[in-house]
Parts: sequence; C-alpha cells; structure tokens
Amino acid sequence: MVRICLAVAVAALLLAAPSGGRAEGDAWAALTMLEGHWREVKGTAVNDEVWMNNAGNVIVGMGRTVNGLTNSFEFLRIENRKEGIVYIAQPNGGAPTVFRLLSHDATTVTFGNPQHDWPGRITYRRTGTETLEATASVFDSKGRVETTRWTRAR
Repeated sequence: MVRICLAVAVAALLLAAPSGGRAEGDAWAALTMLEGHWREVKGTAVNDEVWMNNAGNVIVGMGRTVNGLTNSFEFLRIENRKEGIVYIAQPNGGAPTVFRLLSHDATTVTFGNPQHDWPGRITYRRTGTETLEATASVFDSKGRVETTRWTRAR
C-alpha cells in the first residue's frame, strides 16, 4: 500500500513539474501589464512605447523618441518560445538582441543578457493603473542605470 501511495505521489509531482515546454501561465499572464500606449515627456523629448496584447505566442511592441529633428525608434517583441520567454529589441531597425526572462511577479518582469554591453538588464514595473516604469541597466546593476516613467497615453 505504501509503495502504491508513493508511486501515485511521484507521478503527481512529475505531472505537475514544468515539462520544458512553452512558458505559459503566470509569466506570460504577467506580461498583460505592458499592453497599451505609454508616454513620457521630458522637456522637448516625447518618448512613446506601444505594446499589443499577449494573445498567441508573441507580443509586438515599438518605441519612438522624438526630440525636434532628432528621432530614434525601436522594434520590440516578446516571444513565448519552447525554451522560455524572451524579449527581443531592435534599436533603429538594427540587428536583434535577445534577453531571457529572469524573473517576474504580478507587477514586474525582468529580462537579461549578460553578454550584451548596454543594456544587459531590462525591467518593466507597473507602478499604478495608469503608470509603467522601465529600467535599463548593466547586467550586474553596478553601473549605468536609466529609468523611463510612462503614463498611459490617450
């Protein structure tokens, strides 16, 4: 009887353990906090970031900063791949850089790539129902740090 109970318990644990498949569930659900159009205005610079919803296995985003005649843009996406969730950035349409999901909770997601010089880590945090904050830093967080504080654009 003890062997049967032990076998059932082990089988239940194996079925409940992550299978190495797509990282759905809590982590993917946490990314709904990004959805929408976000804006930060600093002096004459207007910084916008827009994210689609997390339907399917890809979230598409884009960022743009306009400051007079100086402009920059970034193509963004978050993919729910077999090996896990990744954030992919293409500043000014350049080569893509991949950041792996490091941690998440209901209000914060952090992605990192220790081989990338700047940034090595990207953290998004919902600070309120109408506010979103992004912090870019070097991977070890002992150097350069830049934070963008957006409010929902209407």
